Amino acid sequence: MSKGCLIDSFAKERVLERKFSPEIDRYHSDLGNRFVQIILPKEAGTDPARRFPVLYLLDGEEAVNRDTWNFLAILQRLRSEVEPLIVVALHGRGRGPEASQQRVADMGFPLKNATRRALWERALQVDNFRIPDTGEESVEYYFRLRSEPRGDALAHFVLFVLKPWIDTIAPSDPAPGMTALGGVSMAALFALNLALSSGLVGRAFAVSPSCWWDDEALLGLVTTKDWTSSSRARLYLGYGSKEGHLRLNGRDVATEPVIRLHAALIEAGWRDGVDVRLGNEPGKHQWQCFGPRTEAGLLFLFPRADQR
Repeated sequence: MSKGCLIDSFAKERVLERKFSPEIDRYHSDLGNRFVQIILPKEAGTDPARRFPVLYLLDGEEAVNRDTWNFLAILQRLRSEVEPLIVVALHGRGRGPEASQQRVADMGFPLKNATRRALWERALQVDNFRIPDTGEESVEYYFRLRSEPRGDALAHFVLFVLKPWIDTIAPSDPAPGMTALGGVSMAALFALNLALSSGLVGRAFAVSPSCWWDDEALLGLVTTKDWTSSSRARLYLGYGSKEGHLRLNGRDVATEPVIRLHAALIEAGWRDGVDVRLGNEPGKHQWQCFGPRTEAGLLFLFPRADQR
């Protein structure tokens, strides 16, 4: 397949583009077509031997959209404070209810909690399923999924198909400590999962992560594993001050699970403000509100050497 063409982006960076087709690997055929943009820093053209950290961003179509997340404009504004980095924007499936369900299935790992899995299997048989004994709309999206969560397939694609290709065609530093994965909501949970379990991702940029997934299974991973200094990825956990409205049975499922995860990480040996940072920034759970959380995460994970 073509390695793509160089074009000018609105951020005045150099951009490589490629569309991955399902035919690339049958293992990934249920992930759909994946359009990828690779945004190279200006410094990439001045020193051919220099290598840069890479941030793989899920929901890439929102990252480059001025009307929603507008990530590239935020990165451009922080140029003097953030080290030069390569941004790989992995686009999703588009918008709409069906695309939203597919997005959750793509990024959610298979359910391990027996009670949750039994409810999900029941939900497959019922249209407009609602969690028993509650009149509230469920934010636990897997009850609406019509297919098995396949985060393991997307993880394999990112780590063993996309990343090796990037390391071949871009001036990237392939070391785990120079490899970051990020996103919003379910994508943020996916990023944390890989940073904590793969050994290949050394930084996670998690904006409003869906830590409630599978009865807070990620929290269980942190509390049951023995961690060494080399196995502790650098993590940013950011949530919005007005996200507490997402509730289930009167329980906050947006902010409290993130706070509990942060506390567990500190207990497991992460150093607050050094290895992990918990950010409480203004805003709701909406694309247009993710700017302050994005700025805080970039400044923590990618500070320029003279500002560390």
